[in-house]
Amino acid sequence: MEILTKEKAMKKTVTTLLAILLVTVTALSLVACGNKEPEKTTSVSAYKSTGEYTELPQHLSWEDINKFPIKSADMSTDEMRQLCVDFFRYCKTALWIPDDNWDFQHFSDNSMPDTLEKGAVYGGIPYISLSCGNSYRILDYMDPETGVVDIKNAGAFPNLFGNQCALGAYQGWSRVANSAEYIGSHSMVVSKGFYRVGEYTYDDSLARFNEKYDTKDVVNKNGAETMYNAYAELKKGDGLVRYIKTSGHVGMVSEDAHVERNADGSVNPTKSYVMLIDQGQTWQEAMTEDGLKYEHQARVDVKQSFAKLFQQVYLPYTFGELLGIDPVEETEVTYSFSGESMTKDDLYGSKVT
Repeated sequence: MEILTKEKAMKKTVTTLLAILLVTVTALSLVACGNKEPEKTTSVSAYKSTGEYTELPQHLSWEDINKFPIKSADMSTDEMRQLCVDFFRYCKTALWIPDDNWDFQHFSDNSMPDTLEKGAVYGGIPYISLSCGNSYRILDYMDPETGVVDIKNAGAFPNLFGNQCALGAYQGWSRVANSAEYIGSHSMVVSKGFYRVGEYTYDDSLARFNEKYDTKDVVNKNGAETMYNAYAELKKGDGLVRYIKTSGHVGMVSEDAHVERNADGSVNPTKSYVMLIDQGQTWQEAMTEDGLKYEHQARVDVKQSFAKLFQQVYLPYTFGELLGIDPVEETEVTYSFSGESMTKDDLYGSKVT
C-alpha cells in the first residue's frame, strides 16, 4: 500500500485544514514540547452533543494524551520503546461515540463498505486505505464532556479521518522517532533509515520494494533459519513489514519476542512468537476494566508465531532512536502569524511548522 509520509501528509493537511490546526497548535505544542499548561486555555472542540448516549468510564481526551511522557535525550531506549507501544495501544483503544450513522469504505475500490452506528462505542480509528488521520484530530470534533463525536464533520474527508497500518502505527513511533523517511510499507528499507533486526540481507541501496522485488523475495533468499533468528531478536517497539507486488502491511511488536529452542539450539518457530499491535479492517469486540463492551479495528496485542511471520514474509526492522544511535531532538512547534486578529488571507497565508 503506497501512502504519504506523515510529514508530507501533514503539510498537505495544513493547506486544506489550517483553520483546524490554528485552534490545535497550542495543544500540540504542549504535547510535543512538554511545556507547562497556560493558566487560561480554550477547549479544542466547540462541539456539544445532545441526546442520550452511553456514559463512558474514560474516553479519548487531551488529558489522557498529556499524561504520556514527552520524548527526551535523557530517556533510556527501553523507555522510548515502551512509550511507542503504550501510545499506539492507546490510539487503538481510546473510546468515543459517533453522534450519527456514518457510511464509509475501507478501500478506495469500494470493495469493503462499512458503517459506524450512532451511539455505539468504538475504540481507535476506522481503517481507511490511503488515509492519514490520527487520534489528535478526532478531538477537534469531540464533545470533551461525553466523548461523543460530530461524525459528519469529522468524516467529511474520510482520508483525513481514518488511518491504515503504516500511519496507524506511526502514531506510536512518532512519539520518539523522526529519523526514517516514513512513506509507507513499500519504502521501509535500509536506505530510508529502517534498520534491520537480525542478520538477513538484501541490497542496502534498494529504494523501495516493488512488483519485481518485494519482501517475499528477501525472505525466500535468506531462508527460514535466518529469518527465525531475526524474529528472535525483536524487542518491544520494533516493527514488522511485508510488501508483496503492490500492497503491504505494517505492525508494531508490543513485547520482546518469546523464544523457545529445539534440543540442537535452533529456534522452534511454532512455539516462539511475538505480540503485535496493528491496524486492520475487521472489527473486534473488547471490554474495558469497568465491563463496558466496545469495538475496535483489529488487532491489539495478538500472538503471532515465527512460523506465521515467515509464511507471511515479514521483515523485522527498527529505528535509530530505539537503538540509541540516532539522537532524540526536542520537538518545536511554531506559527508564522503573530497578530491579535486576522483576515481570511492572513489565515490561509500563514504557516504551521
